Amino acid sequence: MTNCVFTICAKNYIGLAKILEESLKQHNPECNFLIFVADEFDNNEDIKKLPSNVIIARTVLNINKAKWDDFSFKYNLTEFCTAIKPYCFLYLFDNKQYDTFIYLDPDIYFFNSLAPVYDALSIHSIVLTPHILNIDARDNGENTLDAILSAGVFNLGFLALKNDMCSKKMILWWCHQLDDKCFIDNFDGYFTDQKWMNFLPIFFNDNALHIIRHKGLNVAPWNYYEREIIIQDNCTFGVRYRGDTSSSIDDLIFVHYSGYDYNAFKEGIVIQNNILQLPDYNDIKQITGVYISSIKEQKDIFDTYIYLRYTYNFFENGVPIDKFHRRIYRGLTAKDKDFPNPFSAKGGDSYFCRLKKSRLIFLDKNRVHVDKISHNNIENMGKKVKLFNCIFKMIFKMIGYRNYQLFLRFFPRFSRFESQIFLVDKKYNLDSLFYWK
Repeated sequence: MTNCVFTICAKNYIGLAKILEESLKQHNPECNFLIFVADEFDNNEDIKKLPSNVIIARTVLNINKAKWDDFSFKYNLTEFCTAIKPYCFLYLFDNKQYDTFIYLDPDIYFFNSLAPVYDALSIHSIVLTPHILNIDARDNGENTLDAILSAGVFNLGFLALKNDMCSKKMILWWCHQLDDKCFIDNFDGYFTDQKWMNFLPIFFNDNALHIIRHKGLNVAPWNYYEREIIIQDNCTFGVRYRGDTSSSIDDLIFVHYSGYDYNAFKEGIVIQNNILQLPDYNDIKQITGVYISSIKEQKDIFDTYIYLRYTYNFFENGVPIDKFHRRIYRGLTAKDKDFPNPFSAKGGDSYFCRLKKSRLIFLDKNRVHVDKISHNNIENMGKKVKLFNCIFKMIFKMIGYRNYQLFLRFFPRFSRFESQIFLVDKKYNLDSLFYWK
């Protein structure tokens, strides 16, 4: 059996992907490992210096230029890398002679063999890992279940497929869904590529689909609360249910270090950006320590790439692209407005010039990028809430109780970035609301 493992990343995470590769090969030497880079390089010399197993995704995937430009512009980095994931699977299905394919996020590190996954693939076509495994009525304070309701039952930092028609059928369906439904968008209920996997237990029977319930697979911040790391007699790491000494122990296979600041890891500092109230579990310090040591040991290759900027975060003239720009573009193209190259800043009718003319380009290098601001870090949040409450109280007094209720029901759809296209073109003043066709 020939096995392929691959990851997808922007060029700044190539070093992280190489750290993943080294840990994978240490425990799974028979696997071929590939790195698909969803990014551009400035010149051919940079490409020539890349590791031999790096593939420039744009040059090999079956995505034409118009679709590539559309994807890379309307989707942010995370959304884009996940939107092309099924296309990477298709490329491997169609062009490489492998029996199995495993996708892994680049921020994963291996502690043991993938044997349980390959055992499952010998019987089943599709293998998924759920975010959590154990029912727990306690309020652990981490809002894990709330987050999973938004993100989906399964974590797509891992996906294992057998090379058969059942898997290919799923991938083709998945490709179609991600053409315009790979956003992180609470309004539509999307969460990149992974929430679509919620449908698989309906579409495929137990012979085709296997939900693997191995506690040592995909250990990650969202399930630290249920999984405890222990040292086994052979000095390897094991995993059992936290607080349950009678539960069975599985070998730790891989950890998904999602949401950490990897530059801080290099300095020996642990910063978790996604789960801000994550408890400081003593047992988890053992596995974060291993990853920190690995990044420090491979500092040279990590530093070679980590500071490279993501090409598709900028217009061709170097001006940053905001999420607002991406979503208004999506709203305009949904109304059949055509921008052959949305990244172009040339020509009076280019998307950039339309934005600039509408005063939607804001340049201030000294201010934090607007997309990095959230309710967790915004300054003077209380004063801003008070201001908005005053504005909404004025609206209430102007339109009355009944109409105010209607206004609030209408407001979420109006406040979508895609619905702000009237700011760019006044012809949409009467027809700006975004509805996916």
